[in-house]
Amino acid sequence: MAPIKRAVRTSLNIRTLSGRADDKFLPHKVFLRVACLEMERERRGQERRSAMQRVRLVDERCREIDAEKHEIMSGMKGAMPAPAPGNPSAGKSPGGGSGFKFKY
Repeated sequence: MAPIKRAVRTSLNIRTLSGRADDKFLPHKVFLRVACLEMERERRGQERRSAMQRVRLVDERCREIDAEKHEIMSGMKGAMPAPAPGNPSAGKSPGGGSGFKFKY
């Protein structure tokens, strides 16, 4: 009689359950993902509150600057002489009003 051929079993032939479970829906991984998202949301909220506070401070300073500028300009109206109607350069700056002039 002929000997029975049997398949040689090695570690490559052992069946496992690896790869069958979907990693996205394991309860502990879902919980950790939600917790991470909540922490990130809280950090972003803190960043947003801080940025809004900085914007409020900048806006407040801009209003102070505008008020001070208005105060200075209103005080200067009486101190500056009005330009003469026949002299077009009377209201210009001392250098002639054309900006910087360079000589090379």
